[in-house]
Amino acid sequence: MSALLKNLEGNLAVQALPKIARLTGVERVKKDETYHDDRPRFLLYCPHCGARGKKIYWFVTEEGQTGGAMSGCIKLFPVGEYFNAYQKAVDNMIRFEQNGWNPSRFDLDTTNGIDLYFDGKLSKERLDSGLRDIYNERQAYLEKMGYKRRR
Repeated sequence: MSALLKNLEGNLAVQALPKIARLTGVERVKKDETYHDDRPRFLLYCPHCGARGKKIYWFVTEEGQTGGAMSGCIKLFPVGEYFNAYQKAVDNMIRFEQNGWNPSRFDLDTTNGIDLYFDGKLSKERLDSGLRDIYNERQAYLEKMGYKRRR
């Protein structure tokens, strides 16, 4: 190893990123903050790295601290057990809202169940069972509507 790398390795304090427990919100560029052809202006700055962008995810870590990061940076953070299901449901609700549709019952049930779990009003076993039921109901609905099941 070169002397420069040894020097850098000794001087840099690499801090591990905290583990994300759950999302608390999403902040994004509003429709009136876009150019005339609906391209978003990049008016938001990532709290994690300072980059400009159009969407910030706000979250709570397992230590109880609040933080934020844009979609590229949030991929760097380790996540808790239910984070991916919560993020997917929130992204679906945002997409539905942008198209002028009502949010899916499945996505609402997913986010509500995970919120109840973190508020201490629902046990882990009951949440796991509920999320499994929601997934099965969603798949049955999609098959009924003519969509094929993903494997």
